Amino acid sequence: MRCGVFLGTRPDTLKQIPVIWELQKNSIPHDIIATGQHTTLLTSVLEEFSLKPDHSFEIKRSGLNDLSGILLQKLHHLFNEYKYDLVIVQGDTTTSLISALAGFYSGAKIAHIEAGLRSFDCRDPFPEEMNRKLIGQLADLHFPPGAAARDNLIKEGVLPTDIHLTGNTIIDLLRITAEEYPDQENNVLITLHRRENWGHKMECACRVIGRLAEKYPDKQFIFPVHPNPKVKETVYNILGDSPVQLIDPLSYHDFIKLLKRAYLVITDSGGVQEEAAFLGKPVAVIRETTERPEIIDSGAGILCGTNEQRMYSIIDKIFSDPAIHKQMKKYLKAYGDGYSSKEIVAKIKGYE
Repeated sequence: MRCGVFLGTRPDTLKQIPVIWELQKNSIPHDIIATGQHTTLLTSVLEEFSLKPDHSFEIKRSGLNDLSGILLQKLHHLFNEYKYDLVIVQGDTTTSLISALAGFYSGAKIAHIEAGLRSFDCRDPFPEEMNRKLIGQLADLHFPPGAAARDNLIKEGVLPTDIHLTGNTIIDLLRITAEEYPDQENNVLITLHRRENWGHKMECACRVIGRLAEKYPDKQFIFPVHPNPKVKETVYNILGDSPVQLIDPLSYHDFIKLLKRAYLVITDSGGVQEEAAFLGKPVAVIRETTERPEIIDSGAGILCGTNEQRMYSIIDKIFSDPAIHKQMKKYLKAYGDGYSSKEIVAKIKGYE
């Protein structure tokens, strides 16, 4: 069996790295394909973990249609030359959807890591929710990170024998990396990047963050700003002269170092929600919906929405009421104990 491991963005690359390590340990032939959806961000992650793609593309595009169309054509040629038996995709990116589709057209089997997550709103997160659902229709092997995701797949008609509950591979990488750094509570770590939050919603979130940073000067507010111009321009326009420390994107190790020191995490990222909850860090989720209900249901995170007044009121209570903050420190293990990739590769190996 020869596997193609497809990487498109920084987050899906981080989650595929433990899987790649396990493929290497088990001497399973595989190629790493970097699609070009992210460029510098993806390359820096691979360099940080001493990995190199076997194939990489450069894609000049102006939107999702360009990315999807160009990538599908490039993968058509790749699959004609390299006969992969199994295509391994992760999560909900456009790369994952198009790679799964191209793999299906080529006759390969599809393995979907982080399968079954659902917000039940096809436009929030956009386009990720629809990407996930469509990949679920193409996949032969489904690896949900939690019980709710597994149940979603069963309700959608996926055979239980094709579903393998494994946890999330980002916890594998986090388990290894977090051991290096002390656990403290002296900063507020912020990440915002989601497409559905661009524009007015992100402006509201930034104003809330600025007000909180002024009200609670004893906490250091740190914001690694996503390089997308639509994010960067909004953040710097509103928070450029605020007490919030705006910095460039961090390496994974440096990000986890800050996460271990966090008093509170304010984010719209799904993966960061999981990482924070696993480390017992309270999470304020800047979204209207989440496909990770375990975090909200457990009390480890609060869904703040995107209304400015509501966001401010909810997050301010976490700062002002120590009891609320204490209750949110759950050390949630809903997405595995850090050995998901080992289980995934064992199933892949047995699938031969």
